[in-house]
Amino acid sequence: MKIVLVSLNKSGSEDMLPLGLVTLATYLKAYLDPRIDVDILDGNREEDVLSKVISVNPDIIGLSAMTINYSDVIEFAKKIKSKIKTHILVGGVHISTLPNCLDKVFDAGVIGEAEKTFFELINHYKKYKNLKNIDKINGIAFFKNDKLIFTPRRELIQNLDEIPIPDRSLVDTDYYFREGLVPNGEIKIRTSVLTSRGCPFVCNFCSTSYFWQITRFNSAERVVEEIQYLNREFGVNHINLWDDLFTINTSRIESIIKELDEVGLLGEISFSCQGRTDIFNEELCKLLKRLNVLDIGFGFESGNTRVLNFLKKGRIKLEDHHRAILLCEKYGFSLSGSLIFGAPTETIEEMKDTLKLIDFMIEHNAENIWSFVMTPFPGTEIWQIAKERGKVNEEKMDWKLLSHQNLENPLLLDENIDREEFKKVFLEGRKKLTYFRRKKIKRDIRNNFGLFVKKIVTNPRRAIAVALNRHITE
Repeated sequence: MKIVLVSLNKSGSEDMLPLGLVTLATYLKAYLDPRIDVDILDGNREEDVLSKVISVNPDIIGLSAMTINYSDVIEFAKKIKSKIKTHILVGGVHISTLPNCLDKVFDAGVIGEAEKTFFELINHYKKYKNLKNIDKINGIAFFKNDKLIFTPRRELIQNLDEIPIPDRSLVDTDYYFREGLVPNGEIKIRTSVLTSRGCPFVCNFCSTSYFWQITRFNSAERVVEEIQYLNREFGVNHINLWDDLFTINTSRIESIIKELDEVGLLGEISFSCQGRTDIFNEELCKLLKRLNVLDIGFGFESGNTRVLNFLKKGRIKLEDHHRAILLCEKYGFSLSGSLIFGAPTETIEEMKDTLKLIDFMIEHNAENIWSFVMTPFPGTEIWQIAKERGKVNEEKMDWKLLSHQNLENPLLLDENIDREEFKKVFLEGRKKLTYFRRKKIKRDIRNNFGLFVKKIVTNPRRAIAVALNRHITE
């Protein structure tokens, strides 16, 4: 029996490994009958994923879809089924937040956490040689007699340590065995790690809390065990902590520091992580310095307190942003973050306050800031506003319109806001943000000219893609 998990992501980035699929594949390999083959096909590495899947001819294919690429995933599934007889499951944030848009090309949609649900579906197939009569499996959507059926939501995995350390050998080891630049300009071997699931805050534009439901953490011991594995097996010495909010649990950070010290890796591994400005303080800064954090990212979103109150539900003020920026400057953290323009109720003058925040960031040595057009995603309050305004339609929707770069058609901009004036302000912000790109490029070339030359000589196509991804779209 053959199972193939497919990532259609073509990010252009050297580091964006399909960690979710690696985690799922590792879990299945650990708990399924060992005679069942589970492999990953990575669109970020494979030139022709479609042909490769057809040649493998698996019994079950697992696809993951974000909202913006859901149409592409549907088309891919249709092409597969036109060539081979197989069963296709779809999971990921889109189908989990909007399961009623499941397309009939899929045998089932996996809603929420995939590990245990996928495990049960595969065992059902192993027993019955089909994916019929799957009503007893929780956490799925499927069609039965042309009617869309939803089974009860699956109980969450409370102890994340039950999930084995992701087996990184399941994907291209070039993700690890390769030197690259870290936020302070040094050359290190990097990868990404997820040590928790969920976020305790419910920002009205973010689907994280809806998808994960509650926040759960790996233990400090398990986190350090994974760090040891990555360092020992791949020589990794810089880790991007992909947690939505790594800094929320300070006692766990203290425990991670203690565990790293005990195994002799404290100070040997550097980190990047995500923070939140209203809970960012001197004590946390001192803790992160001990952990050897180099870069901290924030969702700044706006430079106007009223808009922040709307987006963050009254929890963050502009003063919180200023304090976090100044603390990062004081403690020598490389600061990165995101901004959003065009939120519902946001005025042009309020958008100009965000331009002032960019100026403040430039003045106080921020490293990498990028901007987006406010975009509605399923499972959020913003999505409901877009539905009420007739901007989105769950039954018939061009999902590609839901792009953070959709400057020509900002879906959440109030009707009384002049579109050309909005574009002018947004592009003025982008012009200001070129400061950060130029600063980073100059520093990286100055400190690591040899590495840039080596990348261009050995793989010019990827070098150009990476440069475009890091220094233009951001």
